[in-house]
Amino acid sequence: MQAATTSKYHPGEEYSFEGRPADDQPRFLVLKVDAHPKLGNIVHISISGVRIKNAQAPKGIFDHVQHFPMAEPALDKSRAKLLKSGSIVPDFQSAYQEWRKPFDQGKAGIWSAPLAECLQAMEQSINR
Repeated sequence: MQAATTSKYHPGEEYSFEGRPADDQPRFLVLKVDAHPKLGNIVHISISGVRIKNAQAPKGIFDHVQHFPMAEPALDKSRAKLLKSGSIVPDFQSAYQEWRKPFDQGKAGIWSAPLAECLQAMEQSINR
């Protein structure tokens, strides 16, 4: 995999998106965009402004996801609206590598549904 050169999403861009009813002001920040020969562009984002139930989290919810690998068309379906460019991209390499190693081994994937659906699936999985 290599850095994408044809994506409409770029590191440092911040977007709002159509979230779930529980999500206050859902946003994502583009961290990196990879080009994959079979999957197309993989947009790595962090998510904020959400309320994901998790009994293990302080106060029973968490409101931030550090690393979330998405298929580019899924972001388009999420009704993403650019809020600003040039935001500082935080260090996410540890979280990226936690995903990348199993991805390269065929044991991890990317999210390919609109973000609201992905967050709902994540919440359901966490709380099983």
